[in-house]
Amino acid sequence: GALGFQFVSGDAARAWVNHYYRTFTHELELPTEYKTNPNIALVSGFILAIYLVILVSSLVHRWPYNFGLTLKHYDFDTAGGYRSLWNSIRVAALTAVAGTALAFVGGYVVEKCRTAASGPLYLLSVLPVSVPGMVLGLAYIFTFNAPGSPLNALYGTLAILIISNVVHYFTVGFLTATTALKQMDAEFENVGASLGVPFYRTFWRVTVPIALPSIVAISMYFFLNAMVTLSAVVFIIAPGTELAAVAVLLMDDAGDTAQAAAMSVLIIATGLAVRGLYGEGTEALAPGQRRPAVFVAMFARIAAPANLPDLKRAAGAPTAIEASAWPARHQLPRCVPRGQRRTPP
Repeated sequence: GALGFQFVSGDAARAWVNHYYRTFTHELELPTEYKTNPNIALVSGFILAIYLVILVSSLVHRWPYNFGLTLKHYDFDTAGGYRSLWNSIRVAALTAVAGTALAFVGGYVVEKCRTAASGPLYLLSVLPVSVPGMVLGLAYIFTFNAPGSPLNALYGTLAILIISNVVHYFTVGFLTATTALKQMDAEFENVGASLGVPFYRTFWRVTVPIALPSIVAISMYFFLNAMVTLSAVVFIIAPGTELAAVAVLLMDDAGDTAQAAAMSVLIIATGLAVRGLYGEGTEALAPGQRRPAVFVAMFARIAAPANLPDLKRAAGAPTAIEASAWPARHQLPRCVPRGQRRTPP
């Protein structure tokens, strides 16, 4: 296991990890042919047609009578204008940061710490998924708008919108974090404890880098949902804190469907840009892109035991040592079929 790294040389540990990841990243069978599912293609066509109509409606004088191109619908004069879009981006960004941090730390406490509070914390974390957004918005009105309440200071600010979004979408982010943490070897914490490393240092230097793709996915989930949410925030917005999704509703309610379509295009464009950045980030963080010796180097950096003077070089060595050149005591154990296992004498 991972505890064995403190008893072998740095070269042997690096070779073991290189072989392990080469097996999983280069020796997997990949499909060579893809077939298009006609049902999925048909449904995708209808969805794309809806987006196309929204885009065209925002660029023509009057849909569907006058198709002359114009940008006048992007000159918003109602429902807060571009301020509502900027408010949505700010709220979504802060929701992504706060929600991701709380969801991942909460998942770590529940999954790794295993204290008496893990059960109640898990129950509280999955509870928001059962509360409708409308009920959540009304509850915030009664709680934060009560006269004499110390929480009343948050009413009419962006902070209450961020809190509402974090609570509303917390469950999915929390479950994503716990799933990612369950896939990690529990020996990481044991190795850190055996080497005298504080748990918070192991969390920051080992757990977070390994789970970084999941953390990025959680942040994207919070951001995109905060950009388009409507059910809860529509009850708690105030003058000066209008959001883009609410502005679309108000514009359409006032009969200004062209400007509503234009604001929708801007929301979609923002979401696509963030989704593109997320795709680039996850591609850079893909396991095949990482150096295989990175996990050995993590413990080398945070612990650096005296009997491993050359383990720090593991992260900087780009050339993998071939498994055939290892000493026999460092060879990886091979899996033996269940029926062929030999009984020890």
